[in-house]
Amino acid sequence: EVRAPAVLVVVRHIARFLSPYAPRLMALLLQPALVKDESAAPSAAPATSASAQLANSSSSTSSSTSTTGGGGASPAATSSRILAYLTENLEPRLLLDPIFAVYTDKTAPSAESLLRLFEVIGDVTKRMRPSVVALHYKRLLKFYLDGAFNFRRDYGDLLDEDALQRIEARIVDAFVQLVLKLNENMFKPLFLKVNEHFVALSARDRGDGEPFGMQQRYLALFYTQLLHALAAHLRAIFSPFTGFFCDYLLEHLRAHDCTDIAAHLKKNGG
Repeated sequence: EVRAPAVLVVVRHIARFLSPYAPRLMALLLQPALVKDESAAPSAAPATSASAQLANSSSSTSSSTSTTGGGGASPAATSSRILAYLTENLEPRLLLDPIFAVYTDKTAPSAESLLRLFEVIGDVTKRMRPSVVALHYKRLLKFYLDGAFNFRRDYGDLLDEDALQRIEARIVDAFVQLVLKLNENMFKPLFLKVNEHFVALSARDRGDGEPFGMQQRYLALFYTQLLHALAAHLRAIFSPFTGFFCDYLLEHLRAHDCTDIAAHLKKNGG
């Protein structure tokens, strides 16, 4: 059992000394019991991010924890506050590996936990200073290429379609936070590696002239969503990069019904 209010008190006062326990803390704080009631909220009122939790909770937390260590706050709300304090006070070098480890642990997959996981990744990325981004963006890129961008391969048999699509949208949001932190010299090689990744997966286990399999089709839909998000945020800056992925998109558009991609984009805000 997780004594969330007690952990909150400890984290508030000595977060910087908790780095040896970060892997265990992340695994505990992202378990389904501590995220379900917020992540399952209606889409019209999305769960508050960790940074917003930190900004909004400092005064209420100090008063409630002074007597009971958490007051009447729900376990999920308390967990969000703990995550906020950790992302505020621990350096990314101490947080990233524990966060990545949660993704690779498939013993008890949960849509709610994975949604919150990528929210935390986006929040950690958003907080990075330029000098910190330069140190860690390659580690984040490796995580996306080796793990998150292959989300359906890793979790496709463990979660339902609605959960898969919601988590893919959260992955895109988190990756965009990374891209927005990069300068031009960082972004171009990063994007080329991302494009090469999807092109290579599209051709894997497929001979010339053979049709695309379902896994390749879903990857194309996900990459289309990612490209749309990058174009929407970067606008004119992204225009010179269109030549790198036009052939990829055209190949898939010829192979599949275009209405499938249009419907997927519309459902995800395209």
